Amino acid sequence: MRVTSKQEEEDSRANRQSPFARFYQVNKDKSEYLRSCLQENPKALQILFFIFDNMDNYNALICSYKVFQEQLGLSQATVARCVKYLKEHGFIYVYKTGMSNVYVANKSLVWNSWGNNAKYCKFPANIMLSA
Repeated sequence: MRVTSKQEEEDSRANRQSPFARFYQVNKDKSEYLRSCLQENPKALQILFFIFDNMDNYNALICSYKVFQEQLGLSQATVARCVKYLKEHGFIYVYKTGMSNVYVANKSLVWNSWGNNAKYCKFPANIMLSA
């Protein structure tokens, strides 16, 4: 009987996982709008794709402006302008939770899970949001 190492087991498990595990879906009907709006504001595009790349299976990401500043090398004023732009153009919704924001990507543009999850916004904690 062959004994497998922990690394071999992890490699085997990784090989069995779907190659689509880290994908998100983009609505083709909205992709031209996405491209045209964000060509005029490439820093907003950086923030939007940071949200897309880090959102959970319910299209949500909780973080402060400081996270965007540190990760993307942007100033607080630039982050504020870009978030405002993304909200005004319907790319994201923003909710408050304490000192951080909850950024929710517009589900008609992009989705990170099964279609039947689209009506939910779920977090693995007790979080109270205010509009």
